[in-house]
Amino acid sequence: MTIEERLENIERELGQVKHYNRWLLVMLVIGVTTLSGWVIPSPLLEARLPSSGLQSRKPVDIVKNPRVPLHRDLLPIRKEATIPEPDGPSESLLAGIRTIVVDKKGWIYIADIKDQRVKIYDPSGRFIRGIGKVGQAPGEYQELSSIFLTSGNELGLHDFQRQQVHYFSPDGRYLRSIQVPRKPNTGGGRSLQIDGQDEFFSLSQVRDAESIRWWHEAARMGKALTMDENLERIEQPTGKGAISKRLIIYGRPAGGVVIGHTWEYLLRFYDSKGRLEKEVSRDFDPVPLSKEESAYWYKMNKSRPTYFPPFSDFVVDDRGWLIVKTPKRTAGRKEQFFDVFDERGRFLAQMTLPTRDYLDDRFGWTLIEPFHVKSGRVYIVAEDDDGNLAVCRYAVTWPTGPDKTLR
Repeated sequence: MTIEERLENIERELGQVKHYNRWLLVMLVIGVTTLSGWVIPSPLLEARLPSSGLQSRKPVDIVKNPRVPLHRDLLPIRKEATIPEPDGPSESLLAGIRTIVVDKKGWIYIADIKDQRVKIYDPSGRFIRGIGKVGQAPGEYQELSSIFLTSGNELGLHDFQRQQVHYFSPDGRYLRSIQVPRKPNTGGGRSLQIDGQDEFFSLSQVRDAESIRWWHEAARMGKALTMDENLERIEQPTGKGAISKRLIIYGRPAGGVVIGHTWEYLLRFYDSKGRLEKEVSRDFDPVPLSKEESAYWYKMNKSRPTYFPPFSDFVVDDRGWLIVKTPKRTAGRKEQFFDVFDERGRFLAQMTLPTRDYLDDRFGWTLIEPFHVKSGRVYIVAEDDDGNLAVCRYAVTWPTGPDKTLR
């Protein structure tokens, strides 16, 4: 009897018992095939698993990494530039950085949420111009939340209050606006993402109408922001000792989105149609919070976890590599550890980068300060020699070649 015939027989038998669900069917199939020495083809098994949102019917790659990367030495880094450059005009100064994006020419676009402007710099850090302003006219906004670049190098500005996206050319010309159907509202400037095929994805925080529970929902919204298809939904835990559960989304340059589970070090890859392709995880050692950090966390989140989440943010660069910000710091607390995964999801290496202290909130909550990776260079929020808020660009010696050696 073939595996398909066995499944049909089991389904006919289970169909007579209304209280059995599909999970029981899967468990019975696994038991029958295991005893008889059969191996279920993964597409056949996956097609019978309950789906959450849009799921793929093709095999999902599962990549589990150990605590230690393939390269045990830290990746060499070299500071190249500080943005803005010293002695620039007053309008070039940064007050509150929410999003950093970089185009193919190396021009840097920074969403300054305190000045409510997008500030543009050339590769050397020289200020070029500011774009956007608060107002009621076409192209103006009530609250600048985040920015992104389309595949055609148009600059998109997300208005959080009106839930609109305003498009500009890099030279500052207003082009058009579109409406966002649901309210991405998780904060941190990452609640609306666009992939390399100009497909939109959103992250929202919603409250259950019948209780006081809060949920995070990640959804696919399409190219014109006219869709609303949930991909994932998780409940926010509450109470003393509860670790923060957050979803983080980031658009993939090749198309699709990566959804990160901060509480378990899990990164799930979806294609542009919302189909799950790959899951990447790694073992980790929990990083405890000090008394000062716990008190600060309570002030920001109204909870007192014992440990930090295993990561607080990540980006996907133009190679499809993942760079993940962890809570681990060097002995002097001046530098923070970042994990590096290649396009296959392998934990290749780590690097440390100078970051602002976790307890320093002069320019906003450091836990959600952005960073960006483009053309092999890392752009990260820091301070200049005078203590002003800045973005520093670092060149990194990355693993290269088929064997991912350091060159």
